Amino acid sequence: MIKDTINDYIILPGRVPRLSLEEIRAMLRVSRLPISNLTLTSDIIRVKTPRVLDTEWFDALGGAVKLGQVEAITSSNLASVLVALAKVLKKPGRTLGVSILHSKLSPQKIGLGLKKLKLIHAFKLPARGALISAAQAKSCTEEVLILGEAQSAVIILIQANQDIDAFTKRDRALPRIDVKRGMLPPKLARIMVNLGRGLVSNQAQPFVLDPCVGAGRILIEARLVGAQILGADSDPQALQDTRANLSWLSKEYHLSLPGEYLIQARVEKLSEALSSQSVDLIITEPFLGAPRRSLPSLEEQNRILTKLEPLFTNLLRAGQKILKSQAGAVIVFPAFQTLSLLDRFIDKFSRFGYHMVDSFRVKRSNQIIGRDIVRLIYGT
Repeated sequence: MIKDTINDYIILPGRVPRLSLEEIRAMLRVSRLPISNLTLTSDIIRVKTPRVLDTEWFDALGGAVKLGQVEAITSSNLASVLVALAKVLKKPGRTLGVSILHSKLSPQKIGLGLKKLKLIHAFKLPARGALISAAQAKSCTEEVLILGEAQSAVIILIQANQDIDAFTKRDRALPRIDVKRGMLPPKLARIMVNLGRGLVSNQAQPFVLDPCVGAGRILIEARLVGAQILGADSDPQALQDTRANLSWLSKEYHLSLPGEYLIQARVEKLSEALSSQSVDLIITEPFLGAPRRSLPSLEEQNRILTKLEPLFTNLLRAGQKILKSQAGAVIVFPAFQTLSLLDRFIDKFSRFGYHMVDSFRVKRSNQIIGRDIVRLIYGT
């Protein structure tokens, strides 16, 4: 639906805002949604577009927390905010969730003021932090975010919250989970899939290969967004686990699966198992090293990365034969605090025919081995 006016949206990003921004940019491209402006400021992503961003579009994202539309901009004093809210609230008389960001306004005073004006029956405040959680939002008739901006208050009606329950279900309810082969979070797997889709946005249903399939988490997220999927691994147990998890997905989400979507093959043998130039996207998290409880010495870190380097070299070489002439790859490289395997490859990508678009470090404070998510374009 196209409007004559420009719609002004606020999207609250996940833990790595720049990664969320690029996922949103990729999905705007995939959806062929024109944008007048796309910016990241602190922890706020702002999208201005003549199109409507609906819940279905937002639900496809893995790295966004909330979607809201700017309804009014007013003075930052309490009286002005209450007047503005009185004009934009669509379902008065019920329960309103109230969040405040970058403003000294009190959410409790706003809630009490709206109750006094008989515009709402009750209100909820954030249980923790500055934002109403997705769980809290379920019991609210409407949710509002008030964003402080210079000397103004931006009134935002929240349209959608991330479906945490769905991601948690795909994280913890899978029939086969093996911590030794890694535990790529579903949200991160979805982000990687979307980043890849943005590289081949001309393909409505890209052919996605995960050559180090593990337990199938990338294939799960790729299939949920309509991609064609194929997984490969040299470990028969990984293939068994992936088949069980994809069968679970098919039943839980009523999705069809290809007749055959798994092959047993080492990375360096992929070109013998697959046709030349048959793959649109390689999206994968290869083996990143054995789990560790403490940070190894720099010497040991170098040894670990040296041992892993041939796997990643073989992966890039395999892509030369099986990727289409205009294709892409999203690959996770292991990263310690100061050393990363990516550093050894930055100057090598072009030798294999790849151009590095960008990279994103994803690492929790207590993680020994983090992730460098690298986005590559292959061919011309």
